[in-house]
Amino acid sequence: MPILISEEVAERKLNHPTNLLVKHGVVGAGNHNHRGEVGRPEGRLNISPAIKAMIGSLAMIEGPTKVGRAFGIAQGTVSDYKNGNTSNHKKDPKLVAALEENIGLVREKVINKILKHVDAITEEKIEEASLPILSKSASNLASIFDKFRDSGASIVNQQLCVCFGVKERSEQQYKVIEVEASEA
Repeated sequence: MPILISEEVAERKLNHPTNLLVKHGVVGAGNHNHRGEVGRPEGRLNISPAIKAMIGSLAMIEGPTKVGRAFGIAQGTVSDYKNGNTSNHKKDPKLVAALEENIGLVREKVINKILKHVDAITEEKIEEASLPILSKSASNLASIFDKFRDSGASIVNQQLCVCFGVKERSEQQYKVIEVEASEA
């Protein structure tokens, strides 16, 4: 490579995009998608706090993917609402309170339905049921109780009953022993 180059070649090398000594443009974060426009892009919804709480509550029950598709909102945004965050990923105390209130209403209705089902289990039905059915029923009730126990919801004047039973097995799981009858 020659030591002396023409001014034309020097100018071309100086202005070349790969020359790191010359700043060719602004590099870094910015509003790339909207090309310098300020504010919400056209067509994007302004979602009210009440709707955010409703979307977040539904996402707790149905999941963010399904709710996002239903409302036409990105899954990440729905997850933010579900966790009480605003779109800038910061906790919003009003949204958290609204979520707790909405879920509290749903939880109360579910508990009332469960209590009606429990009341329908009479002593006669328990006495008529087989051991595997009783065991499975007790297991299901315990599972439901565990899900609601830590939620702050209270079941008034109800006692916890823990039932133990043998695990249900099919006939194929038992070892078969052949026995011949003897004449005595």
